[in-house]
Amino acid sequence: KPSVVTNAITTSSANNTVTCLSTVNFFPGRPIIFTGSVFGSIESGKTYYVKSVLNGTTFTLSYVVNGSTVPLADGVGYMIATLPDISTGEPTNESYSFTLKIDYKIIFK
Repeated sequence: KPSVVTNAITTSSANNTVTCLSTVNFFPGRPIIFTGSVFGSIESGKTYYVKSVLNGTTFTLSYVVNGSTVPLADGVGYMIATLPDISTGEPTNESYSFTLKIDYKIIFK
């Protein structure tokens, strides 16, 4: 998935949610980092994970993938929310062939 950058504008302590301009390409387990003038008990530059996407603008956070919901304080402001690039798909499998030549002498005493 491509990186996503949006602006978070509120946090709510009532249901521990973050409201942003859009949650397009957000999904549970995706890493997210907040920068700028952070609020709502969120730490700048720390990697969080999307816990759940409630609608087109609201989501919850966890500290680890599939972890418990991060408790937030009420806050209003303007912070940048970045979801870095992630790659999905099958890993590349490579095979190589080689010949191992061992040259040794056996000495009997």
